[in-house]
Amino acid sequence: MKSLVVAILNDQELAEYVGKKGSTNGVAFYNRKLPDATITALYPTDFEDKPYAAAQAMLMADVLVISTRNIDSVFGESLVGAALLGKDILLTDDNDVTKMVSNIGAMTVNTIGRDELLESIGSHEKTADGNGVRIVIDRAFPVKGIGTVLLGIVRSGVLRKHGTLFSSGGKEISVRSIQSQDVDIDSAEPGTRVGISVKGVESDDIDKGEILSDVPIKRVSDVKAMITISPAVKDAALGSGDYVFVSGFSVTNARIKSVDGGHLITLEKPLPVSGGEPFLLLRRGKPRIFAAGKTVV
Repeated sequence: MKSLVVAILNDQELAEYVGKKGSTNGVAFYNRKLPDATITALYPTDFEDKPYAAAQAMLMADVLVISTRNIDSVFGESLVGAALLGKDILLTDDNDVTKMVSNIGAMTVNTIGRDELLESIGSHEKTADGNGVRIVIDRAFPVKGIGTVLLGIVRSGVLRKHGTLFSSGGKEISVRSIQSQDVDIDSAEPGTRVGISVKGVESDDIDKGEILSDVPIKRVSDVKAMITISPAVKDAALGSGDYVFVSGFSVTNARIKSVDGGHLITLEKPLPVSGGEPFLLLRRGKPRIFAAGKTVV
């Protein structure tokens, strides 16, 4: 059975329709098991004040769902971010937004009725996210009698019970047990929302955005990248100001300068980032989500 992650960016009712609400940490998680697919829906709980959470949801998702019920600034920012990432987009048919979509840039869009949402999400073909085992963590906490429990999403490879992983802080971690959809499982494939009982690390050592992997991914302070600014953002230019860098569930302030035909991004807080990682950049003015790229180092 395939597992899919979907971002529902601007309509909580749609998120509640898709699944049962689980944990919330800037992004609310909704879970649903279909006959041929397991769905994890990510809904940013406060797009207006925490646009980085919407960027996190977009980056983690296989499919992006944008409601056309309200044509407002959040709708516009959702379109800009979706176009920058080039992911499949499902638009609801509440309003005709054909002209707006054509002005944003090239993207694959399907318009559906609300009652078609689950079928449309479930029919999406899952693609590989990369090589090796990687789990992006969004929450860590201690449980009495069990130890450290981590919540996250498998991005690539297969997470296995009793396997060994590494944190970006250099800790060697043993996987004691795995749960998904409140069921104990022996392994989890990409797209699966998991709860992992582990030993070898304390919950205080794991931040939101931590990447567990079969090969250690170190935290870095400088990232080389090629950055693309959305053509829909007419007044944007990469200058010496402060930006917000979002990769997976990680977020930090950043400064950018041009180097060797590309860009050097200096992160305020070191993050676990490796080559080929997609990211979004945010600025202060609207649309705040305005640029994207992939890391080189």
